[in-house]
Formats: sequence, C-alpha cells, structure tokens
Amino acid sequence: MDAFARLRALWSGAIDQPHRVTEEIARSQRESETWVGAAQIIVIAAAAAAYAFTPRGFSPDAPIAALPSLHWCACPSGAHVSAMRGRLNS
Repeated sequence: MDAFARLRALWSGAIDQPHRVTEEIARSQRESETWVGAAQIIVIAAAAAAYAFTPRGFSPDAPIAALPSLHWCACPSGAHVSAMRGRLNS
C-alpha cells in the first residue's frame, strides 16, 4: 500500500482505531457541542439584553422596525444544550 492509499484510508476512516480512542473522540465531540450551545445562548442573551435596555429611537414613519421576537432564537439552542447535557451524563 503506497503512502497515498494509506492517507486516503485514514481520511475515509477505514483504519480501525482502538476503542478507547473512539470513545475519547466521541466524548470530546459531545463536550464541544455543549460548549458551542452554551456560547450560542450567551450571545443570544446578550443581544436580548441589549435589545431590552436600548431606548426605542425609531420614528413612527421609519422604514425599518426592531426585531420583536428574539426569544425564538434562544429556544432551539437551549433545547440543544439540555439534550447534550443528558447525553454527557449517561
């Protein structure tokens, strides 16, 4: 098997890895997903807080309007983090 064929097999995942390595990769991926979900919730909460505490400065005839439903963005992220925490604990 030449070097290119070995590299292709490694890239496609055809090479078997020890079980402990596979478990560690899966655990690391779950943990990363939890951190990403938490970061999403923090960013959405910060945007919601900024929206809530910003004075309304639009004139009645302005061609734009403020975003009224920012909380709908937080629901999927919260559900995702909750689901990932359940998987991490099991």
